Amino acid sequence: MLRRAYDAGGRGGPFHKRPWVASERDRPDVARRRAQWTKRQSGIDPKRLVFIDETWTKTNMARRCGRAPKGERLRAAIPHGHRKTTSFVAGLRLEGLVAPFVFDAPHQRRAVQFSDV
Repeated sequence: MLRRAYDAGGRGGPFHKRPWVASERDRPDVARRRAQWTKRQSGIDPKRLVFIDETWTKTNMARRCGRAPKGERLRAAIPHGHRKTTSFVAGLRLEGLVAPFVFDAPHQRRAVQFSDV
């Protein structure tokens, strides 16, 4: 069963409290490992941590609906012919974004594996 957690953008405004977390947290072996991890966190230097994240955008993603004044047709420009995926990978450190890497292809393990991210 799941217990309470926070959800951004829910019905209750920007931070709506949700009542679910993984039930495995209550198992004795998981609880013991979580307690060990919590203890060890105090020994980690946050200046040495790097979180790597990836995002992408597709140039053929056009809005499918919109708004226009009543009685007027909605017109919107969309890119034509490129039809590609652009991926962005970067590290996030305590002092900010590091090693940004943009490539004109879908995110693939090989592309990141050989970069200096």
